[in-house]
Amino acid sequence: MNDKTISLRHWMWKALASTALIPLIAVELVLIGIYLFTNQSIRNTQIDYLHETAVSDLTESVGQNTHIINTELSQLGNDANLFARLTEHALQGEQHAPAILATSADGVRYDNGADDQVASFYSSHTPLASQDLGKVTRLATLDPLIKQLKDRNPLIASVYFNSWDSYNRIYPGFDILQQYPHNMNIPEYNFYYLADASNNPQRSSRWTEVYLDPAGNGWMMSAIAPVYSGDFLEGVVGLDITVSGILKQIGELKVPWDGYLMLVAPDLTIMVMPEAGEHDFKLIELTAHAYTQAVSNEMLKPQTFNLRYNDAHDALANAIESQPRGVLTTRFEGRAHLVAWDTVANTGWHLLAVVDEAAITATTDTLATHYRQVGYWLIGGLVIFYLGFFLFIWWRVKHLSQALVHPLAGVSQMMAQIGQGHWQPDRPQTDIDELASMARSASSMGEQLNEAQDSRQVAQQRLTVVMESSTEGLWEFDVAKRELNLRGSLCHRFNLPEKISDHRLLHDRLQPADSEALIRFIKDLEKGRYHNGCELRLVDHHGKTVWLQCRGRVLARDPDNGKPLLLAGTCMDINGLKNVETDLRLKTLEAETASLAKSRFISSMTHELKTPLNAIHGFAQLLSYNNPGSAGPVDEIIRASNHLCQLVNDLLSWSSVQAEQARLQLAPIDTTQLLRECVDMVSRDAQEAELTLSLGEIQVGPGIIADARRLRQVILNLLSNAIKYNRPGGAVTVSCRHEHGRARIYVEDSGLGIDSQARTRLFEPFQRLGQENTAIPGTGIGLALCKELAQRMNGEIGVTSTLGSGSLFWIELPCAQSEPTAAASNRQASVLCLQQDNAERALIRQAFKNIASVRIVDEDRLVLEQMSQAPVQLLLIDLDCIGSAIQALLVSLQELYEARCPPVIVMSSQEIPRYLLNLNCQGLLSKPVDPDELRELAAVFLCEDIQRVP
Repeated sequence: MNDKTISLRHWMWKALASTALIPLIAVELVLIGIYLFTNQSIRNTQIDYLHETAVSDLTESVGQNTHIINTELSQLGNDANLFARLTEHALQGEQHAPAILATSADGVRYDNGADDQVASFYSSHTPLASQDLGKVTRLATLDPLIKQLKDRNPLIASVYFNSWDSYNRIYPGFDILQQYPHNMNIPEYNFYYLADASNNPQRSSRWTEVYLDPAGNGWMMSAIAPVYSGDFLEGVVGLDITVSGILKQIGELKVPWDGYLMLVAPDLTIMVMPEAGEHDFKLIELTAHAYTQAVSNEMLKPQTFNLRYNDAHDALANAIESQPRGVLTTRFEGRAHLVAWDTVANTGWHLLAVVDEAAITATTDTLATHYRQVGYWLIGGLVIFYLGFFLFIWWRVKHLSQALVHPLAGVSQMMAQIGQGHWQPDRPQTDIDELASMARSASSMGEQLNEAQDSRQVAQQRLTVVMESSTEGLWEFDVAKRELNLRGSLCHRFNLPEKISDHRLLHDRLQPADSEALIRFIKDLEKGRYHNGCELRLVDHHGKTVWLQCRGRVLARDPDNGKPLLLAGTCMDINGLKNVETDLRLKTLEAETASLAKSRFISSMTHELKTPLNAIHGFAQLLSYNNPGSAGPVDEIIRASNHLCQLVNDLLSWSSVQAEQARLQLAPIDTTQLLRECVDMVSRDAQEAELTLSLGEIQVGPGIIADARRLRQVILNLLSNAIKYNRPGGAVTVSCRHEHGRARIYVEDSGLGIDSQARTRLFEPFQRLGQENTAIPGTGIGLALCKELAQRMNGEIGVTSTLGSGSLFWIELPCAQSEPTAAASNRQASVLCLQQDNAERALIRQAFKNIASVRIVDEDRLVLEQMSQAPVQLLLIDLDCIGSAIQALLVSLQELYEARCPPVIVMSSQEIPRYLLNLNCQGLLSKPVDPDELRELAAVFLCEDIQRVP
């Protein structure tokens, strides 16, 4: 909350400025902005037009200059072709006397010639004996032509002929012996192999790259043409053009806006570049060089002159490569430049024209700057005008505010007196209707507050009566001060002060468990968690221990961060409820004792019955053996005693399973051996019933974790039922398969089958599904006993059946390798699932494959029992299996485990009630369940990096 206030005059000034002055200034500034924007828009339009004109003019200019250069180069190429043809003719001419050349000590024949004479050089690469001096004489006939070519065209720096056997004839002459390497191999140079048949099959003139002339003329390029004798390449003629000469020629060509031209080779190497281009491309044109290396090795322009090897010119290089002519805007040294190019047809070279865009828009920028300055002068004039206008308005506001301050101060004084309990203060005098009305309203408010004070006192008395009759009192907890305030009869009845700052005073009066519960209760409320409250025991002033239930909620929060500031609640005497709860617990204990006594009675009774039954059965068998004539009645006694023994055995098994609880001895069992033993034990019964009993497919795998005696009992019971409820000539098959770390044993028969409606009661005790009226013996306990034993061994049992076609019973148990070791338990979470549907069970196991061990039960009463046997990190509940009983189950979990209760995920095919979120339910999933969604939701609670199910 902002407590800063301002004076009335200041407020009036701000109101006037915000409602009138500032909008007026804003309008003026908008108009000036429109003026400046219009000026800028006109400038931009002119620049766009100039840019289009420049592109057109520059394109036309570079095209014209390209035509000029192409014409020049074409003429040079024609001269080179003419020179080559005449050279071919001269080499085929008549023989003359051998030329006389000077010979060096290392085998070089040479003639330096004068400045106006042709020089000759025969490299020592060709031995003296092999040098053709007649060829030198024949080529001398071309000297007038060579001189004429050089003198006629100022671009030509030198004219030469080079032969296959390293003979060089060049004009004008120079100190050739000093300049050339004596063993120079001419065919290895670039200009020579560019003219051979592989590189120039048309035998036309070609242009070389820019290279450093071994003859000392600097950086140049040559128009060369091959000289053939039949199909044999006799040599190459060439016209050398220096870079400096091309620069001078290009410099004489006109480019608009003070632009410049440059030549680029087909491989994007800069061949010729004027001084202006050196600054833009950050290169220095090679017009001079040391010749020490050039005379021994061919020297071409370095890679730095290639546009492709300079990242700053990638866009320009790509554009030139992609099209023979065009225009591109690029930047040199941060300044925009237009670059137009065209391709010289005869050579493939690119002529580039470069113009600075600032030169194009210079006039337009000058005009725009002038109009912008005019706009600035307008802004300055407005500033001066409004400064004076603001001073005048400030003076007027000062006088008006003084006329309002006195009556407003009087109204403020009235409000202060009303706040102090003086309900009828004196009203100030004023001529302003609104202020007079405000004073009257303040006076009326005082009268109403006086009446409200009287009503509040009456309501407070009524609230006190209601609070004292319904609760022991109220409590408030100031989070910041950590202070507890008590109201009502709490203080008097339990000898407690109304304000408790030292919490030890209260906690010393509580038992340790109640003290910890109170601390958790307060912390949960501070963190915004839902809490049912806590129960405490306090000793009243009579020395009697009283149970109190404390409930509460957040009464006030910090508006900035939402943290609780004040907690409040009630304390209720629940001593009577606790007494009822104690009585219920005693009654429950009595009921459990009676149930245990019942089980013991049944066990004792069945043991007592077995003794006379064994005697009856034994004497009946003796009578059958000794008196064959009385076989009919005696056999009836034997069958009846067998039936009665079976009943007694079933009752004994049922009572022992109910009593033994966790006394099962779970250990790995050889599945194959166990199934063979069981089949052997009932094989005689199957033969007597005319049935085929066989072992089907038994997958080899790890042993089953189970109690051997009880598992054998389950399988024998399933085999016995398959034999009893079969038909003559039928079959019984036993098989076993392994999947996902669990083994499933199948007992399949070809009997009568079971109706789908009756299957829901199949595993209930004493249910025979209508077979109790038949001659087939049984008690209806066997399958219920099998289900109980399967669940005790962490397994499941089920059946699939078609009426009239037989039944398939199965029991599924964990394999030995799926039992988690101590190390594996630390790595893998444990999940408990309440699920009855077999398909859903398989889906859940697949969802948690390789990330958690899953235990599945089909009754809610088994959830707490399984959780007490082994810790659980996550609980899955199918709402379709448990219905409204889920509320009682979740409440029981909260009471038993409190803060240690594992998270719960509820699955349902219907709409899930939202009240479950207040009962320790952290996740809701709709059925059918998506395995990926289940894994991702479980990852939040198990803190696992879970991948999606493949």
